[in-house]
Amino acid sequence: MAKTPDLSTDEQNQAISLFEMGWSVKQVALKLNRSTSAIRRVLKKNGYELEGRRLSTEEKERILKFYSNGCTSIAAIARELNRGETSVARVFKEYGLKTVNPRALHESEKKMVISLYRQGHNSIAEIARLTGRGETAIGRVFKQNNLSHSRRFRKDFSQKQINHMVAMYRDNSTSGQIAEEFQVSDDTVLTILKEAQVVIRPRQYRLSGIRNHDYFAIIDTPEKAYFLGLIIADGSVGIRKNSTNASRRLCIQLQERDAYILQELKRQLGGQDNIIRYTNRREAYFNVSSQQLCDDLARYGVVPRKTGHEVLPTIADELMPHLIRGVFDGDGCACLRTNNRLSVDICGSLALCQGVKEYLKRMIGVNDNKIYTRENQNIHIFSFAERRDVWNFYHLIYRDSTIYLERKKQKFTQFFESRNMKYDPYAVGITCHTSTKLDPISIR
Repeated sequence: MAKTPDLSTDEQNQAISLFEMGWSVKQVALKLNRSTSAIRRVLKKNGYELEGRRLSTEEKERILKFYSNGCTSIAAIARELNRGETSVARVFKEYGLKTVNPRALHESEKKMVISLYRQGHNSIAEIARLTGRGETAIGRVFKQNNLSHSRRFRKDFSQKQINHMVAMYRDNSTSGQIAEEFQVSDDTVLTILKEAQVVIRPRQYRLSGIRNHDYFAIIDTPEKAYFLGLIIADGSVGIRKNSTNASRRLCIQLQERDAYILQELKRQLGGQDNIIRYTNRREAYFNVSSQQLCDDLARYGVVPRKTGHEVLPTIADELMPHLIRGVFDGDGCACLRTNNRLSVDICGSLALCQGVKEYLKRMIGVNDNKIYTRENQNIHIFSFAERRDVWNFYHLIYRDSTIYLERKKQKFTQFFESRNMKYDPYAVGITCHTSTKLDPISIR
């Protein structure tokens, strides 16, 4: 079979940039209109470890050991070995191993459910909260053991408690938040509110999952600026329609190892735990419904189907570095090139790349490099690798920062340390004019 053509230097750099951003080999190949073997060859040549097509004998033995020790979940073993579930499933089939539903309850958990039932907890919803498992799994245990349960877990609430529920709901708390405080189900809260003649909000508002709907009304803190940049680069707004209404939803997808960023956003928005979910592909999804939140974001260019049309908004000067850091964390990377230079790449629409480029030229005098645009594809990358530019960019975006992707910042610090470059953010000032130069000794 003929060998697939080698990638050009620009294509190699672009493949590395996309892979560093978290794209899979297959996704990179589709974007560049190249074969996966060509992409794998470039990545291996540049020192990236990739999963092989077949498991080694040693890995198969580890899978069998996991199984013999009681771990029968394919997803759990795949996570431990950092391999795909399909590869692990193939070993299960080869050795005739039986797997179990990872959501199914263990025997010890089933005994706990029965114990709680005998203690007087006869509500499936209540036991689900106490054990941290789903109501469906708890209901299955009830059915298997012929346990009767109340259709609705309803406590006797005083009029004062009911008034407090009504006040919370009218103060924009969700039924889920009220249910969590009073230790009952959402349905119970809604029933009490209806009996109290409270008008129930449409579904999209009930399921929003956050308190601070006006969070992005004014960008006046470093945290708001950072998350705005992250959403511009890596977020999306969708519209869910039905026969009576349409709701706007904000979605952000990150790698599971970066989920702490989404946890902080949830805290900033006053969100519930269920607005972040995880998949067996090691991804974390942030998903909320809020008309006001999405309307405020639209003023900064975050609209449905924004891909390819992102822009860099203008906010207060002192907050712009935090906005740029958010954009960089969403669609940027720092990669060590074959010439042993650290390159900073920012990917996005042409307008976004131009906006970032002009801002960096004005603030730190970055080189006037051309924005790379792949022919017939909506991919634009602004890249620079001059040590002085990389050094100044690092100080610009990380000075006074509290929220950032640790793995991306670590790329800079490791590079600086390997070359004895002191990176104290207060040791060197940020230049504001292209004519101002840093001491060359400090960046050797």
